[in-house]
Amino acid sequence: MQLIFINRTMTGRAERADQRGVYADVPGVEVTTDVSSTAMVGGTIGGDAAAIFGDVNWLNNAGTVRRRVASAQGVPFQVSTTVFPPEVVTAAPQIAQQDTGAGGFLSRLEDAGFELGHSAQLTYASAGDLDKNSVSVKLTVERGDALWREVWTVQDVTSGQTLAVTESFYPAHLVGFSYA
Repeated sequence: MQLIFINRTMTGRAERADQRGVYADVPGVEVTTDVSSTAMVGGTIGGDAAAIFGDVNWLNNAGTVRRRVASAQGVPFQVSTTVFPPEVVTAAPQIAQQDTGAGGFLSRLEDAGFELGHSAQLTYASAGDLDKNSVSVKLTVERGDALWREVWTVQDVTSGQTLAVTESFYPAHLVGFSYA
């Protein structure tokens, strides 16, 4: 499989409805995704999403968590978890569905009237224990193999509201990044 470069940019999404989300800029690569969306009711969020959203309890108003495994030519290259707060799900309810439509959740946020901006932090990580739920199993890498870990935050430029937080893992030997 060829090395995949992911270009993180909002301005490159000029024709959002015709694009495959953030993979539109990967020419000649057929990307398939296995997605699960879960309404998150009855608890608090953790990890990077909690640090960004603050102490949010979604007991009475469900947020949504989308988990994805993306593959190219049958080889998994991304495991991602995206968290959306309840008010964003209310404004753009299609993001809680399995199929968010052309352009993915970014286009649904734009359809809801948000002007998108983003920030990202890319760090180096290594694959953890090989248990049935681990990132390393989903990416078919060995314990200790190099991974990229990206925390990507999407905001509404006008209000500054955080709309989504995504944590993703990628095998470092298969994926590179550029940010604009």
